[in-house]
Amino acid sequence: MRPLDVFIYNVYFTSFALALVYLYAVAVTVSHPRHLVPGVLLAGILAVFPVAAYALLSVRIPRAGGDYAYVGQVLHPALGFLCSWNWAIWLCFWIGFGAYSFPTVGLRGVMTALALVLGRPDFLRGSAWLDRPGSTLLLGTGVILGFGVVASLGIGLFLRIQRWTFLLATSAVLVLAGSLATTDQAQFRARFDALIRGAVGVPQAYDILTRRAPTPTRPDGSVLTVVPAAFLVLPWTVGTTFITPELKDFRRNQPLGMLSALGAVTLATAGLGGLLVRTTGSEFLTALVSGAGEELGIPVRPYFHDLVFLLLDHPVTFIVAALGFLCLGWMYLAQNMIRRFRQEVCTLPSGGDLLGSLDSVHVPHARVDLPEQVRRVQPAEAAFRHHEHLPDHGRGPV
Repeated sequence: MRPLDVFIYNVYFTSFALALVYLYAVAVTVSHPRHLVPGVLLAGILAVFPVAAYALLSVRIPRAGGDYAYVGQVLHPALGFLCSWNWAIWLCFWIGFGAYSFPTVGLRGVMTALALVLGRPDFLRGSAWLDRPGSTLLLGTGVILGFGVVASLGIGLFLRIQRWTFLLATSAVLVLAGSLATTDQAQFRARFDALIRGAVGVPQAYDILTRRAPTPTRPDGSVLTVVPAAFLVLPWTVGTTFITPELKDFRRNQPLGMLSALGAVTLATAGLGGLLVRTTGSEFLTALVSGAGEELGIPVRPYFHDLVFLLLDHPVTFIVAALGFLCLGWMYLAQNMIRRFRQEVCTLPSGGDLLGSLDSVHVPHARVDLPEQVRRVQPAEAAFRHHEHLPDHGRGPV
């Protein structure tokens, strides 16, 4: 795995676009929007410590399995085993949530924006269909099966898919950032009013929403209250700790890839958040988060892509942004399936041998430095067995 692959893998591991949706909504709920950017930057600085800790552990204990290997070797194997199964249970939820959110958050936001931009209210029925339990179950199951097939084809093919989709994801971020940067608040207000009036018949929707922004009954939070929300995204650039033996020159690429991914995710989160607040307005965002839009029958939710996709007119930019956004938010599902496989295998008695023998994975055995006492015992034990002509009985090295 090349350095660029490590960087991309860890960016994807944050489920960046999906987490971004909730990060901004939660941050605006607990604090004033003006605290969003400094809060994210502070969280990025604090996230350096856990990410660096994982990077150093992966270099010191270069084994597949992540926390299973670290906790098992540093504390106790039983604790490592429990930690691995804790992750397995968590991943069942996290993969399930990704399958649920793909139609209800990702596709629905894209469909709603498409309905408003094209002036097709009938498309809003398709958007509502995506939120029904039966539709969610059907599409979510298809998402799990699809990403499961991708994960089962081997890490090599997955990395090739990852590189090409990351080009789409990067293009999407640039398109969305450019649209926000070239639109001021007055332009957004006029466009939002026109789209909502044409789709649902609500005139001057922006002003109505802004007037319904809740009056603070307590202090409007601080920069520190944004930090927990920002941790939905930032400290998760640690995905390659679970596949360390598959990295080339992991002692250099692991810390470099993880910390550079953290820096890129932090800057992107802060930059996009600052542009979103500047373009849409603090009161408008606060009103949407409070549920004022639902009361008026406005189909736009307080989600990043629900709002920014309204600025995209050209079909090519819309398609690129939609595909890239979905890749950036949900490619982590395949990574978590790969990760869970490695953790489950590592808990087996012969997990290391099994993991190294899979043709589709090609995991080289990592060299683990043995204590000096063990290195002295091995030659002596072999010499004794040879001298006494004793059978080995299949015993392996210590």
